Amino acid sequence: MNIIIFTVESEYSYILLRDLINQKPKEIKGIFVSKPIKYKKLIKFIKRKVVSGLGVKYYLARLIRGFKQNQTESTVRELAKKNEIPIYYTADINAASCIFQVQNYKPDVIISAYFDQIIKSGLLTIPTFGIINIHSSLLPKYRGVKPTFWVLRNNETVTGVTLHLVDNGLDTGDIIDQKEIPIYSTDSMDTLQKRIMVGGSQLLINCIDNIKNNSCVLKKQNDTEASYYSQPTKEDLKQFIRLGKKFW
Repeated sequence: MNIIIFTVESEYSYILLRDLINQKPKEIKGIFVSKPIKYKKLIKFIKRKVVSGLGVKYYLARLIRGFKQNQTESTVRELAKKNEIPIYYTADINAASCIFQVQNYKPDVIISAYFDQIIKSGLLTIPTFGIINIHSSLLPKYRGVKPTFWVLRNNETVTGVTLHLVDNGLDTGDIIDQKEIPIYSTDSMDTLQKRIMVGGSQLLINCIDNIKNNSCVLKKQNDTEASYYSQPTKEDLKQFIRLGKKFW
């Protein structure tokens, strides 16, 4: 089987991909990692997500944690190096040059693992099976961004992880597998996200084995049960803090 991975360099993607890469290195033909966003997009990011969203403290802490993580061997980069897997860095996965590279690998499946770019139609038809995304909720509930923030903000007691096919919608593709993850009273966004990634890692390995055995069963999402959440606002952040919730 030929597998391509789209991801970012973060501690969460490392947890999600570590076992898959170590167990199936010969099947993974290439890893495409997002480059940092360009200046114009960075300005939009700061206005929308930092100033109007979760604030400077959260994103500064995330930046520092990411920098420290990159100084260790617990990175996707090091996993690729150890297993002799080609790694590519791209600011635009939908660019013609990227599409050409992906096509040349003739992938059976592409895995979108904690990836931060929108995958457009030019890529969707390339892999034989499809593109698999790992979403941090029990779809169709909590479609959209930052589901871990929202389940804590809404005082949920259970969340989960979903493997689903990527289609032209946002988190609307057929469900491949799901796993419930309990939410503890002591959970922060960070601790909950890490447990979700551990659960996703287990599902991902099972999924690849099922695809190889032609035993993968797809399930349509029930749109009547769906909920969608966008970027948190300052008011959402205030409520999050009032409820005693934490980022780290």
